[in-house]
Amino acid sequence: MSLVDNHSNLPLIVCGPILRRLESQQVVLWLTSSRPLSGEFELFATQQATENEVSNNQQLEQVLIQRVALTNNNCQQLQIGQQAWTCLLEIHLDQPLVAGQQYFYDLQLAQSADQLFCLSRDTPQTQLTYASADIGQPQRPSLIFRDKLSSLLHGSCRLPHSDCPDAMITCDQQLQQKISDGKTCPDLLLLTGDQIYADSVAGPLLIAIQIVINKLGLWHESFANGSENGFSQQEPLTDSQQLIEHSDNLYQRQKLLPTQHATMPNKKADRFLAKIGFERQPEIFTSTHQENHLISMAEFNAMYLLVWSPALWPYIWQQLEFQQSIILSRLEKKQQRLWHKELKQIKLFAKGLPACARVMANVPCYMIFDDHDVTDDWNLTAGWEQAAYGHPFSKQIIGNGLISYFLFQGWGNNPSVFVSEILPELKQLFSELKPTLATETVSVSSRFLQIENHQQAINKLLKFERWHYSLPTTPMVVVLDSRTRRWRSERNLNKPSGLLDWEALTEAQQQMINQPSVILVAPAPIFGVKFIETIQRLFTWLGHPLVVDAENWMAHPGTANTLLNIFLHRKTPQNFIILSGDVHYSFVYDVSIRFRRNSPRIWQFTCSGIKNRFPSVLLKILEAGNRFFFGDYSLFNWFTKRKRMRIRQRSAQEEVRPRLINQSAIGYLELDQHGAPTQTGLWQGNGKLINLLPEKKSCND
Repeated sequence: MSLVDNHSNLPLIVCGPILRRLESQQVVLWLTSSRPLSGEFELFATQQATENEVSNNQQLEQVLIQRVALTNNNCQQLQIGQQAWTCLLEIHLDQPLVAGQQYFYDLQLAQSADQLFCLSRDTPQTQLTYASADIGQPQRPSLIFRDKLSSLLHGSCRLPHSDCPDAMITCDQQLQQKISDGKTCPDLLLLTGDQIYADSVAGPLLIAIQIVINKLGLWHESFANGSENGFSQQEPLTDSQQLIEHSDNLYQRQKLLPTQHATMPNKKADRFLAKIGFERQPEIFTSTHQENHLISMAEFNAMYLLVWSPALWPYIWQQLEFQQSIILSRLEKKQQRLWHKELKQIKLFAKGLPACARVMANVPCYMIFDDHDVTDDWNLTAGWEQAAYGHPFSKQIIGNGLISYFLFQGWGNNPSVFVSEILPELKQLFSELKPTLATETVSVSSRFLQIENHQQAINKLLKFERWHYSLPTTPMVVVLDSRTRRWRSERNLNKPSGLLDWEALTEAQQQMINQPSVILVAPAPIFGVKFIETIQRLFTWLGHPLVVDAENWMAHPGTANTLLNIFLHRKTPQNFIILSGDVHYSFVYDVSIRFRRNSPRIWQFTCSGIKNRFPSVLLKILEAGNRFFFGDYSLFNWFTKRKRMRIRQRSAQEEVRPRLINQSAIGYLELDQHGAPTQTGLWQGNGKLINLLPEKKSCND
């Protein structure tokens, strides 16, 4: 199929701006542009209102308070394609921001030699501002700095082709309503994992990704040891350009992925599971939807551009309309039906992207990865790691996902951490390229990453141990990296690793100790649904943790005991909030320590997913099983690792059932002056708003 497209008429900003780390004297913005950035950042404040202006409901004039020229020092740019620059703007302010005051920002950028691009003028106003369009004021995105948090948003798991609505749209509507009512946006948005699904990609989205690769000229790459990748073809692929041209490119990529066992053999367990219908999965990449798994770095990068921004989608629809008949002619009947189903979902998803772009331009966004940002079951067991990183091709795929995570997510969380350790390798990677000639499907000569630089960058990022970060707010926000610093099982490589090793847990504890209140972000729930965890433990005992994604904090004795001891410590913060996601349903626990008069107050708010949900019938069965085996007065509760904890589960308003909410949603949390939650609500994708209230009865787990 032809992916030929010209490179004209690209918007200057193809994704963003996204408001990232915000401090009293620093504003961090992230964006991807089609040309190198040069120009100025502008910050505006509003004049004090007079009585006449208030009575006439007039919008206050925005006054320029600082203009900052973009330089190599405050605007880092990495060229990821012929017409693609990923940029991080670290703007240092002359005067500190006033906490709680609304500011506005703008960008004046060179569009061409004689044309100036203005963010507030040349971007559709409905995408980036919550200001009223009929007032006549410039339509600039806003920002509000608060060192003492009063409200925040959090969520995870956004699958573009899921059949549930995108909660980002509801979030955008709620923020618009708050602004219209004279209120302000929440203080920050925490995205706690699976911002993309690299291992579950709709067919139309994969083609869209490859259109973007050609449109922007994203750099191609050679595959490590291409002749030894375990491909079934007689002539295996050697690079990402050939991947796009391959007959198994669409809905057949499971044939192209490495096929080594990722777990240690367990013959008795294999025979037992085969009898009940579970066969051993020989793949390193264990997702059940891996037929379109992302492989090249360019594919990972293009995915982010398409799930966060509407800017490139007009080009996508134009090309898809031209290509669709050719694509369908090469698919089987079953695949054609799947294509049409997924195309319908992707069209609905793309319509909501202006709302997503507006939310992320106005609310400070902080992110952390979970497994699907790279691949399903990423680092689940030591055996999986041994197989995945021991295979050059799978190591490169995982490394590509991690480099892309840095570019689009990790970089803006805490930019100073990466200056000396990560940026030098990536600058070298993206600046030293080799050319190759045009092919049938690529209209211009492509440029390839140097193999040595690529492998060096991957090795650097795989060894990097500072993905975690914290925010100097009140309460302090501590964000855990539960993927790359695992407590590996030494006795059995097939057992799930602890989500954090002892050193990482100790570092987190030292940050939190003696704090009056804290917000701990853990991508997976620390206190899960016990019945589900028991099933996971059973499959782990049988030697097949990958079958049921057996990841929970209690699965590894060392991690579980160390973590619980943190909660039991006398200097643990008195108000302790845990924010988590991952599981594709939402719930809230109120937790306290048994038999302690001055127990810290612990709340766990799990919200998942933004656009994903658990199979409805199965969740009802699992919730019923949890009520039966681990109900209020069940003796089984005393045989769990968390038996010293009293856990109460909240319900939706006055409803008793269900307590596990199976709707796409973004969590909304309000805090009192002491850092304790006053509201734990869900902004659901279907437009409904619910508040999860404490139960009178305790679930003595």
